[in-house]
Amino acid sequence: MHFREGIMPIGRLDEKSEGLLLLTTDGKLSDYINSSGIEKEYYALVDGVISEEKIKTLQQGVEIGFDGKKYRDQTVSGL
Repeated sequence: MHFREGIMPIGRLDEKSEGLLLLTTDGKLSDYINSSGIEKEYYALVDGVISEEKIKTLQQGVEIGFDGKKYRDQTVSGL
């Protein structure tokens, strides 16, 4: 996605995702939010029923991206 000169996104959306993408003209703000470890919250909708076993797997960490870094959150739960 291309933005008018001087406008940059804060964060990103993956190819098959939906959500709010914040835009700014303040590069320092963008860098701060992207690199400071500010907590982010995600909701996921799954097709079907997710088992307790799969929830436990998510709580142990999910590998995301190319660098093999693991992300986890102990608040993963089913509704």
